[in-house]
Amino acid sequence: APNADKLCGGCVDYVHVNKKDPNRCSARVGWAKIGPQPLNLGTPCFVVGKGTVVHEFLHSLGVFHEHTNPSANLIVHDMQRGAQNYLPKAQALYTDYDSHSIMHYPQVRGVCIPLARKDGKRWCGPHESKSLGCVEPRAKDCDVEASKPFGQRKKMSQGDFATIANMYGCAKTGKNATIDFLRNKLAKKGAIHNAALETGAAKRFDKSLAKVNKARADAKAAKKAAKRAAKRAARKKRGKKGGKKKAK
Repeated sequence: APNADKLCGGCVDYVHVNKKDPNRCSARVGWAKIGPQPLNLGTPCFVVGKGTVVHEFLHSLGVFHEHTNPSANLIVHDMQRGAQNYLPKAQALYTDYDSHSIMHYPQVRGVCIPLARKDGKRWCGPHESKSLGCVEPRAKDCDVEASKPFGQRKKMSQGDFATIANMYGCAKTGKNATIDFLRNKLAKKGAIHNAALETGAAKRFDKSLAKVNKARADAKAAKKAAKRAAKRAARKKRGKKGGKKKAK
């Protein structure tokens, strides 16, 4: 940011809040050591109050999506975002799974609590297929009522506060949170922050992920086309001004 010197005394690594993409809400998870770290807050981020903004800032603090918590008993029947947003992550296990977390995806994003099975078989994880002897979940296998708390964006849950306290050591030391505590804790867990310990998504999601990738590519192409059109319009406008003769 141009005013970084005034804001943080010449710091090198900081979160740069911007709206470079007006249609996107996104943030890197944790400290990426890349200098200005983008946190994009486009118009959709403010549609349902401030909850989505809080969600993105928690990502910057190092919090992953709650449904990727390894202790969660969930099924994924569709992937409407990138696979990394659904696959279980060791780093997400700071506290017990919390269905009311502001970091949780809603049911409409393809994740839910499953109905109980009576045949003794287990549900396939998002990285597994039926060839392993598990059952590939479908939308009809969701317990809609039990999954209703998912995706709330009203406020941080008690579990969200506990996660931050656990990650940064506030509750244990009584001192101000520091990034050093988090780095040391991750090192002991054998996890490097911002590098998801995950396997690939199952092939059954190939079509869904292809749609996601196409939508991203189309949006990127449209953005570039709009920029080119704006430049052409600006050049044309300058040309018209330069071609006008002064009246005598």
